[in-house]
Amino acid sequence: MPSLKRRILGKPKIVHKGLAIVLLPLALNLGLVLLLDCSLDRATQWMERTRQNGVVITGLAQCLFTTTGIMTMGTNAMMHGSYLELGSMVEALINQLELRLNALEPHATSEIGFARMHRRLSALISHQKTIFLKNEAPEQAADSLPVQIMRAKNWTKTAALQSDLLQEGLANCEDQFRLTAEQEIEAQHKTELLVGFGLLINLLLAFSLAYFFNKNISNRVSILIRNARKIPLYEPIRERVGGYDELTEVGNALRAASHETRAGAEYRRSLMQMMSHDLRSPLAAGKISIEILEHYKGVPASPQDQEDMRNIARGLDNCLDLIGDLLLLERLEGGYSDLTFELENMRELVESEIQRLRLQFVDEGLSFTNGAPQEYLEVNRERLLLVLKKLLNIVIDQYLSSRSNHYHPQGDGAVRITGAVVASTLKLEISTSPHLKPDALALIAACLDQDEIIEISPNRLSMAICKQILAAHGGKIGVDSAAASLWFTLPLEEEVGPD
Repeated sequence: MPSLKRRILGKPKIVHKGLAIVLLPLALNLGLVLLLDCSLDRATQWMERTRQNGVVITGLAQCLFTTTGIMTMGTNAMMHGSYLELGSMVEALINQLELRLNALEPHATSEIGFARMHRRLSALISHQKTIFLKNEAPEQAADSLPVQIMRAKNWTKTAALQSDLLQEGLANCEDQFRLTAEQEIEAQHKTELLVGFGLLINLLLAFSLAYFFNKNISNRVSILIRNARKIPLYEPIRERVGGYDELTEVGNALRAASHETRAGAEYRRSLMQMMSHDLRSPLAAGKISIEILEHYKGVPASPQDQEDMRNIARGLDNCLDLIGDLLLLERLEGGYSDLTFELENMRELVESEIQRLRLQFVDEGLSFTNGAPQEYLEVNRERLLLVLKKLLNIVIDQYLSSRSNHYHPQGDGAVRITGAVVASTLKLEISTSPHLKPDALALIAACLDQDEIIEISPNRLSMAICKQILAAHGGKIGVDSAAASLWFTLPLEEEVGPD
């Protein structure tokens, strides 16, 4: 048996499905976090580009304003010859323009072509410085207006080129600003969609995993419950609990317990049958010997010897009946007793058993009343007569015992069998007059309680046999303390009405 147990249980492999249920959302959320991180990085990049373009736009606007100042002051200086008064201011504006352009270079992106524009603006600034240095003579202030205009023309043309370059760069930067702003909004929208999608996926996954986990556990626990119910019935367990967790180990343990229980029950049954047959043979031989002594002895026996012989014969009969009950109970509990059902009249069955009891207890002053209804049921006649015999004998024994112990006054007594149809079942009750006392009813009820630990007695075996036979018929048995009766039920055939 231990080898069978080891073969069924095997080496424990505890792998929780709950671990997979935990790791699956973790892996999914890890992927979603990575995607969300990438999306946020892109959104941050587009936001930074937008900020850089904004800085460049602001700087170019300031450069454009400075260029206007350079053109205005430089033109005035060339037309009026006021280089000494305006020269420092023009030089300061040119230096400011160079500083602002140099400051914008780290913020400018390659899309707006700032490097090319910066080189061209630097060349124009150098050209402006050259033009300004060539026209530092104070006497030029007395030149005529056409001469002044011609002298300022080259300066104005250079300043206009600067302004055009700055405006072109500003336009390109504004276009890039709008593009990056749109990309930033799109990246933010994608991030929002990713967050919403992640929440939805997590919600669906949570419900799916909860449903799967609950269904999986429920199905496997249902298998365990069905297998556990088969153990006391000695039925083989063929369903297996899949997986590699504790429930699987419990299922394997139940299968091992089922094998051990069935093997133990089979061993007990075979041992009981062997002992019963071994005991029956000498008891039967002893009964035959007593009968031979009674009929073939030469010397008449004394009344005391005759009484002793009758007591011995009754004792042997009781032992044989007890052994027969044990064998019958083993067959009934093991399911080896196939019953053949035929249509029988319940009143006639009860009457046939009562006739036997009237002859048996004629000296005890007992009368018997048959109140069973005229109902025809599909039953096994032999087994049902055995139920009536054993139940009536139990009630009569308890009644006579109560009367001998002075619970009832001496005199005639009555045993009644009544019946009625209750909810598609035929209920028969066995009672006495005077009624059985509570102590006697408690003893009968104790014989029905399989969980109560009492000594094995013929009445307990009889009640166990009756319970098994009635269960095979679809009936039940019990004790009614209020009515002071013992009852049992049998199902009726369903009535079929007209079409």
